[in-house]
Amino acid sequence: MRRHVMTTGATAIAVALALAGCGNGGGSGGTNPGAASAQISPAQNADPQTVAQANALLSPNEAAEQARQVVLETCMAAAGGSWTRQTPEKATVYDLLALRPLTIEQARQRGYNEDRSTGEQAQGGGQAFLGTGQTEAPVSADLFGIKSQVNPDGCLGKSLAEVYGSVQSGMQATGVVDNAMLPAVNAALASQEMSDVTGKWSACMKQAGENFPTPDLATMNARQQPDRSMAIALADAKCRESVRYEQVRTSQLNRYLATFLRQHEAEITTVLDARKVGAQNAERILAG
Repeated sequence: MRRHVMTTGATAIAVALALAGCGNGGGSGGTNPGAASAQISPAQNADPQTVAQANALLSPNEAAEQARQVVLETCMAAAGGSWTRQTPEKATVYDLLALRPLTIEQARQRGYNEDRSTGEQAQGGGQAFLGTGQTEAPVSADLFGIKSQVNPDGCLGKSLAEVYGSVQSGMQATGVVDNAMLPAVNAALASQEMSDVTGKWSACMKQAGENFPTPDLATMNARQQPDRSMAIALADAKCRESVRYEQVRTSQLNRYLATFLRQHEAEITTVLDARKVGAQNAERILAG
């Protein structure tokens, strides 16, 4: 399974996907878009706010996820374990990318270094958290063509059911959207437009005395050469600005994600409806 920044909502479904043995082809950096990516065509007239729309879809309802933290804490304590409440974080499309945006100011201040959350963690009672599937059959969900599974007898399953009305609705509300978007994201990164702008970026880097074919490799090499990391990062950021790398990448993400949103309107409605239920139940749970 692909690894990326985990939000408190995404962690639940990531565990579920692990239980189900599901995976997703292709890396998050765009160097291996996978077969599914080739089947996605870019929208001709994409809304420039498409990435923002995708960002909104990636993050579960904040109040509902706060309520789920309360349920998890209570459930894990009753099982003899513990749970540290986490503040729900906003996920973005850029969390799906290995190569993060980089401005000149960021490069000057911290190079490639960035703070990334490790997400939520359960202490003790691992079986209590995941459940066993022995007292109740595992619940499955199939959304965006991705199958996932959660045991309803664990605290994970119970938190989803109490907040979202059912384990299945909870799985739909909190997970798999990021995995489902990956083919569109990878197709955008593998587009001809991205190949062209990457070539321009590489030529700029050569003029700056740095010989890298892609920003991904510049980042990798910088981490292997700590003494040169800041210099490489600054050259990278300047060249990205010079060739409008980030603008081109955002434009391509808009075009391919617009196709994703259009193709999956019915499933997206299912996700949003489940989140509305979670928001309503959250009021009661958070009120105590």
